[in-house]
Amino acid sequence: MTSIVVDAEESTGSDIPESTIEPTTNDAVETFEAAVDDTVEEQIVAEAEDSTENVIPNKFAGKSTEEIIESYQNLEKELGRKAQEVGELRKLSDSFLQAQIQQAQSTPKQQDTNEIKEEPVDFFDNPDLAINKAIENHPKFHNFSVFKHNRLRLVRRHNWRQYTLITQTS
Repeated sequence: MTSIVVDAEESTGSDIPESTIEPTTNDAVETFEAAVDDTVEEQIVAEAEDSTENVIPNKFAGKSTEEIIESYQNLEKELGRKAQEVGELRKLSDSFLQAQIQQAQSTPKQQDTNEIKEEPVDFFDNPDLAINKAIENHPKFHNFSVFKHNRLRLVRRHNWRQYTLITQTS
């Protein structure tokens, strides 16, 4: 198969007669296209290198090479410190989650043993006892008891401070 290679000069309207253009094979065309592609790639790479070499961010303008190196080293130190901190926090969160899982696994076993030891009270046999047990075992009742105990301690502490102030001033 033959094809006609057209020079760039010919496309611009040069005075070369068409009879001097020789037909070529596919191999020659492919070689020519590969050479053109390589040349274009080299030009693009060269332009990219030129453009990256000339671009200096504003924050580094007017600084010496030593200052830029020092800035980069400080940045690396800070990044390392933060990476170490993240690692420590991950370990801490993992240990916290492990402790919660272990506590959750051990808590139902303790509750199961308590439930087995206590005999259920039939509401119809003894309604007062059944209601009292239900109230005593309710978590809000337990929280209220703890609150009441803490409040009583605070009141006693406050009264003791008042007493000591009165006795010291007398």
